[in-house]
Amino acid sequence: MASTSRFEFATATRIVFGSHIAEKELRAIVDSLGITKPFVVTGTASRYELLLKTLPAYEVFEVHGEPTVAIATAGTRQAVTAGCDGVIGIGGGSALDVGKVIAALITNGGEPLDYMEVVGRGKKVTKPSSPYIAVPTTAGTHASSAKRLA
Repeated sequence: MASTSRFEFATATRIVFGSHIAEKELRAIVDSLGITKPFVVTGTASRYELLLKTLPAYEVFEVHGEPTVAIATAGTRQAVTAGCDGVIGIGGGSALDVGKVIAALITNGGEPLDYMEVVGRGKKVTKPSSPYIAVPTTAGTHASSAKRLA
C-alpha cells in the first residue's frame, strides 16, 4: 500500500460566513480584537454606509483601481496619523490587499518598499500586524488570507 503524503492547509485564523453576516457580527468581531479605532480600506465607502454605522469611531481610506506602493504608503500614513489600531478591508482584492499591507506597516513601521523582495529592500516583517479583518464582497483570488505582505 502506498503511503499518503503529508498535506497542510494554512489559512486565516477565523472565517465567518453567512448571509448579511458582516452587518450582524462585524462590530462584535472588532470589539473582540480590541480595536478601538478601525482604519477602513474600501473602494467606495458610501456603498457600505449601513455597515460602517455599526462601527466605533473609524477612519476611511478609499482605493480605486489597482493598488500601488504610493497608495499603500498614503494609507499607512493616514492610519498612523489618525491613531488607528486595527484595519478592516471591505470590498474586492485591491481594498483587501492594501488593507493587509497597512495592517502590517502600522506595527512594523516603514514603507512597503522596505519589505518587498527583488524591487525593494527585502526586510523581514518582525512584528505581528495590527488586527486585520477582511470583508470580501466579491469572489476572487482569496487575497484575504494570503500571508505575503505584497
